Amino acid sequence: MMTRRLLGAALLACACSGGSTTFTTPDNDVPPAFDVPTRDIARVDRGMTPEVVDLTDVPLLMDAGLSDGPCAARLTDTVTFGPTGGLVAFTMAYTVAPPRRFLLERTGRGGGTQRCETTIPACGEPGDVTTERLATALADADVAAAFAQASLDAGAVLYGRDDRPVDGSVFSIARNGREVLVGSPCRTGTGTCTDAPAGVQRLVDVLTALVDQESRRPACVAALGDAGA
Repeated sequence: MMTRRLLGAALLACACSGGSTTFTTPDNDVPPAFDVPTRDIARVDRGMTPEVVDLTDVPLLMDAGLSDGPCAARLTDTVTFGPTGGLVAFTMAYTVAPPRRFLLERTGRGGGTQRCETTIPACGEPGDVTTERLATALADADVAAAFAQASLDAGAVLYGRDDRPVDGSVFSIARNGREVLVGSPCRTGTGTCTDAPAGVQRLVDVLTALVDQESRRPACVAALGDAGA
């Protein structure tokens, strides 16, 4: 019994002889008792990362002139357009034709016509009205329906108000012997007036932007002088 007591006392003395253990002790390999977040910890609330991104259901931005087919680098139809009517000092007529032709003609009331011709930018020109944007606008279903209706209405169909009787004007778009006219927005309560469908109005906007773009080309600036388009 005495031997066991002496052995226990010796072991206790050895355990206490090393001094107290601190965080600065080199031999301390015990990790802290709390978790330290790192950038490697997965964020489980975000779910699993997909292996394949499916873009088949992403809609195309058709208003920007994009399509899922080959770029329309050339036009296929001849279209004449511009304002018609009103008491003006000169009339303006514009024509687009294959492959990328733009023609501006200004005729004064007393006669004489000034002309300029430019080439419409092809595909891949950001910020410009290109053949791609123009072809997309012309191919819209609303535009096709409007020209089909024009064939039933003696070759012309009118959307909006016709202000020509009061010295106003309408926007004319003519193709293949048929004409679509777009006037001022209808007034509320006018049962006989029909506003232009979205696709037809978009075509008017694209053609108006094309005129503004091409009339600033050096050839047209030189032909028109200070009067502009």
